[in-house]
Amino acid sequence: MAPNLIDDVGPEKILFATDAPYPNLMCPLKEWVKVFREPDTEINFTQQEKEMILGKSACKVLGL
Repeated sequence: MAPNLIDDVGPEKILFATDAPYPNLMCPLKEWVKVFREPDTEINFTQQEKEMILGKSACKVLGL
């Protein structure tokens, strides 16, 4: 995900999702989540952006 996408549309319009269940041979799900949870990855998100992308945006869309 390009960091400028967040700047263009805002983190509230980005939802983390997978096509699971499927064999994650190319990039296991835990590696995708690692990008959001570990600050030393290529893409650095703010804590608020992480929270929005990993669940708060979905809760808002789904009315949860």
